[in-house]
Amino acid sequence: MIFVDRFSPSDRDLSLVFDDRPHRTPLNERIYRQYQSFSQQLNAKLLGVSFLNSTQFVPLQAADIFAWEFYNHARDIVNAISNGPRPHAKQFFDTGRFQMGLVDRATCQRLAAVNAAASWTA
Repeated sequence: MIFVDRFSPSDRDLSLVFDDRPHRTPLNERIYRQYQSFSQQLNAKLLGVSFLNSTQFVPLQAADIFAWEFYNHARDIVNAISNGPRPHAKQFFDTGRFQMGLVDRATCQRLAAVNAAASWTA
C-alpha cells in the first residue's frame, strides 16, 4: 500500500497475487488483513486476492509496465493534464534510452508512407 500511496497516487485499486503454497496460507491471510487496514488508511481499494501457481502465472514484464505507463501518459496529454510522466515512466526516461511521444493519425500515415517508399528503394 505504500507503493499505492507514494509511487502510484492515481491508481487507488490493488489486487494481491500470492504463490499457491498451502503451507503459507496462514501467513498470506495475515498479509491480506494488514493490507486491508492500510487500504482504509490510504483511501485505496483492495479488490481481491488470488492464489496462483507461480509456474503457470506469468507476472507483468517490463514491456507491460511500459505500455501501461505510456497509456496513462498519453491519456494525461489528451486530457490536458500536465503532471509529467508518472514515477514508473520517469524511471525509463531517466536512463536516456527511452522517449515517449504522441502523434495524430495524419502523422502516423505520413510516417507509414515514408517507410513504405524507403522499403521500395532499398
